[in-house]
Amino acid sequence: MRKSVIALALCGTILASGCARQEPITEEELQRTPETPVVADDTAVVEETEVASETEETGAEAGPALQAMAFTEAEGVVESGLGCAFISADDEALFFVDDTANAAVKLNDTVVALKTEGEANYEAVEQGGTYATEALSITIDRAEGEGETSALETIEWSATLNVTQDEGGSRSYEGGRYSCGA
Repeated sequence: MRKSVIALALCGTILASGCARQEPITEEELQRTPETPVVADDTAVVEETEVASETEETGAEAGPALQAMAFTEAEGVVESGLGCAFISADDEALFFVDDTANAAVKLNDTVVALKTEGEANYEAVEQGGTYATEALSITIDRAEGEGETSALETIEWSATLNVTQDEGGSRSYEGGRYSCGA
């Protein structure tokens, strides 16, 4: 009798803790990509449609998606002080470069160090340009002219950031700004 009570109590504990029989994984779950959310209502369809519309509007292709990062994440690559940053249309910093043309982006939760394909001085950095690794290329196309003063010792230009990965296509971030200063 005592063993039956203990077995019943153990079974109840297992059921209460969520260790009950698990449902098998569906074919849909096996085919799901990491970017596709699994939800019980129609919001996933709406979110996917909105993302597709944004991509079509900007002309961006399915390519490497840069992640927003704080300057503190890029500090191991980029020196503090004089430099520039690309700020997306969503006000997220996607790219940092210092006055010696050491640059950084964040891709797949990893900060990636890039070097210029041009001159490595502040005057060249301020013009935009191309920065690369063996597998990734970032090009900053900024507007011509003197730019607009946005803060003390900071000048901004409207800009587009283009990212190309040799094994993953390309993507454009339009409507952003290139912010340079100290």
